[in-house]
Amino acid sequence: MDFNEIITSVDTFNNLNIVNKIDRVVYVDKQKGNQYELDQFNWTMKCRNYRHKMKHISKGFKVKIYDTVDSLDNLQDILYKNDVSQPWSRLEKHHKLEKISEYIKTLSFNSSNLKLIKTHVYTKFKKGKLKSSKDVIYDRKECKIINIPIVKDYIKTLN
Repeated sequence: MDFNEIITSVDTFNNLNIVNKIDRVVYVDKQKGNQYELDQFNWTMKCRNYRHKMKHISKGFKVKIYDTVDSLDNLQDILYKNDVSQPWSRLEKHHKLEKISEYIKTLSFNSSNLKLIKTHVYTKFKKGKLKSSKDVIYDRKECKIINIPIVKDYIKTLN
């Protein structure tokens, strides 16, 4: 079958003349979608957020101001600071161990005594003796341990 024969058979089937038909091109931006509906949704969300904010201000709630983050490193620093600025009892296990090791490094002892202190503190930590804020005096603002009474008692026994 020839291509012309196929066109004529399709034309006769549809009762249309494809060659002489003028197609009107309609441009539809598929990325925009229904622009009116999108505008209505955005307007509704703006109104809802505005009313919510005004209700909180009238009740005396503080409005949170969020910092913008430019890079992934800044984001990680902010998240780490938020994680570590919790009270001692709310810190995660790896943060507690990290802060304990920083505190032990600040102590001025020779290496053999430092190893004994580390093993003593880590065993006490594994047994659950350093869970509460009474056992560890932790400064939330500076994010470091001020004092561990168990360590002070153990140092007295070493001397």
